[in-house]
Amino acid sequence: MRTTNWRLVLFTTLCVTALGTGELAQPSHKQSQRAFLGFDRNDYPGDANLLSLRRTFSFTGYWLNVPPGAQSNSWLGKRARLRQGGFGFLVLFNGRMDAELKKVHDPAALGRTDAERWEQIASCIYIPIDPGRGMIRTHDRFTPDQPDVTGPTPEPLAGLFPFEYTVEPRVERATMDFYLDRAKDYVGRPMLSALLCVFAARLGDRAGALRLLQEGYGDFVQDPFGEPNEFSTTRFPDKPRVGPFMANAGGFLMSCLFGFAGLRLGPGDPASWWTRPVVLPEGWEAIQVDRVFVRGKEMRLVARQGAAKAELTGLEQGGPN
Repeated sequence: MRTTNWRLVLFTTLCVTALGTGELAQPSHKQSQRAFLGFDRNDYPGDANLLSLRRTFSFTGYWLNVPPGAQSNSWLGKRARLRQGGFGFLVLFNGRMDAELKKVHDPAALGRTDAERWEQIASCIYIPIDPGRGMIRTHDRFTPDQPDVTGPTPEPLAGLFPFEYTVEPRVERATMDFYLDRAKDYVGRPMLSALLCVFAARLGDRAGALRLLQEGYGDFVQDPFGEPNEFSTTRFPDKPRVGPFMANAGGFLMSCLFGFAGLRLGPGDPASWWTRPVVLPEGWEAIQVDRVFVRGKEMRLVARQGAAKAELTGLEQGGPN
């Protein structure tokens, strides 16, 4: 097994990712722009006022339902009249606020005519659990002896990370154990290989995490520029060179910044984002990112091996912890 300089790999991956998200080209000159002035109000201004309004405005907001704070929608039936007057449209819809939706647990309370059908669909959705092994199956008819790579493909693990779907601890461990036992038949393929090291770390197997990090990402990295290939160049040397393969680069970065660090982003205070202790691959002492942006503020991320939680500190006083 070859030795990888992980500091160089992380730096190169960050650079490649930054280049991949940049604009491919910039216009050589500024194109002429034309501005259009419009107006918006909850109440329809009246047919008699359209001519004078058109002298100033090119378009108007048009409410499809009752505007905020109103009891009725006076815009209904006025579309043809507005078009005749030469107005363009900015279509508006007054949706429910997030807080309102969270209070409603009965679809019928939202006024949906198809609420009963959605309730039937919801009652049929479930996570398939193997009754003997206690792990999450890829699908209802999944069996461990499925041919080719379909058997060891760790699709359920992607639900645990990076999507962080929460299950009972015994189900989580059984699922990780099951697919990591079959990782040798999958690792080296694109998409999910770079995430396997996180599950070994969550099981406390630091040596296994380092091995899977090498096989699941290090063996994908190509000289001389350090870009990740689609397939492992060690396991699949005859595959064509395809890179930089951004899904593999993204998996590596997520493993380092979120998986090993125990970071789970959420709508709450950043102090609530740390859900697991820091477990790093064998030989790693810490992960440090000198500048990340958290809700518009510059922060520093430090994840030290064995710490109860990683640290997110502000470069300026007053930042989240």
